[in-house]
Amino acid sequence: MERLLILSAGPRIAVSDVERLVGVHAGQGTTGLEALEKFTTYEQFKQAAERAFLLVKLRQFDWNVAETARALDMPRSNLYKKIERHGLAREQG
Repeated sequence: MERLLILSAGPRIAVSDVERLVGVHAGQGTTGLEALEKFTTYEQFKQAAERAFLLVKLRQFDWNVAETARALDMPRSNLYKKIERHGLAREQG
């Protein structure tokens, strides 16, 4: 599940994300590493991983930024900047 969240294209995991990660033929022993091929630079991968990590943590703390920042041992102002940089927003509904 964590890998799916990290590698998903958007804020929600879609069927296409699952198919891309496990491959169309999941029973053929694919490792899921093919999904990493979409990144052309290490920086792209790092940004995607950071975005996914922050999204998981914000959801874990019900989008309470102060609590999330405290749990991550990060200044709240830095977390706000990262939320803005990654275009993160609380899901409706």
